[in-house]
Amino acid sequence: MSTQQKSKFGGALAIGKKAIGQEAQADAGQEALSPVPEPVDPEPTPSLYTDDELKQVNAGGLKVAFAVRRHWMLQAHLKGVSLASIIKPTLIETLGLPEGFTADNLSAPGE
Repeated sequence: MSTQQKSKFGGALAIGKKAIGQEAQADAGQEALSPVPEPVDPEPTPSLYTDDELKQVNAGGLKVAFAVRRHWMLQAHLKGVSLASIIKPTLIETLGLPEGFTADNLSAPGE
């Protein structure tokens, strides 16, 4: 045998490696030439409420959106209560009353 050994695959490995290298270069060239997609602006999400429904209205002495007031009024009606019956006790419990007033008489002291 000679000092230089021949591959038993007859150079098939060298040919395969060369072909793989050429494919990789071709793929890299295609990636570099492919156009970059333009960013797409998302469609604006439609509002759940109209401008009229977002106008501020009075609900129990609070300025809230009409849609909020409508929801509160509907829920109060379904539960058979008024907003005042919910708000007054909460205010009295949290903030108290001035001297002379009672929870039963909030109009004038001593009446």
